[in-house]
Amino acid sequence: MAEEINTLLRSVMRSAAREGLAKVVFYCGEEQLKQATVKTRGKRWEPILAIANRLGWTHAELLDKSGAVISLVENASPASELAELGSKPSPVVEMVRLVISAQTAALANRERETTAAMQACTNAVQLLGEAVATMSHIYQAAIRTAVEASAAAASESDSDRPMSSRMLEAALPQLMQRVFNEAGGPPPSPKKKEKESAA
Repeated sequence: MAEEINTLLRSVMRSAAREGLAKVVFYCGEEQLKQATVKTRGKRWEPILAIANRLGWTHAELLDKSGAVISLVENASPASELAELGSKPSPVVEMVRLVISAQTAALANRERETTAAMQACTNAVQLLGEAVATMSHIYQAAIRTAVEASAAAASESDSDRPMSSRMLEAALPQLMQRVFNEAGGPPPSPKKKEKESAA
């Protein structure tokens, strides 16, 4: 592709030389990159072609001594194909590089933030699980303590009472039944006595 551009530029410069070609100005978009003077003798085209090969230019204007434009050469090749090491890069290329660099940095930051957030969520869930397990152990211990305390209180209340009292309570229903049988039944209620007296 560079060889085709060189051939085209050489051909146009030779044609423009008949009209008094004096300068070749290279542009990248609207920015002027280089202005080269055309020699009147010797190797006239090689120095200009060497300059063209070093630059990432989009078009070149061929001027006469008065600065009038004789001809225009369009470079259809991408600037990146023509630009060599040390040449001035195209503003468009620089802008694309800047955008790509900014997006790469933003994506890297977003990935770090997402990783940190996910790690924080994992830690929170783990801590919550540990807290629930601890509370479960506490509740189980409290229930066991309450049951043991209740059983101990019940056993203590039974053991504190004298044996005679416990035996009397057990035998009381039978004694009361025997007394009632020997006395002819339970004593009459006060209302029943009043009715018998009135009669």
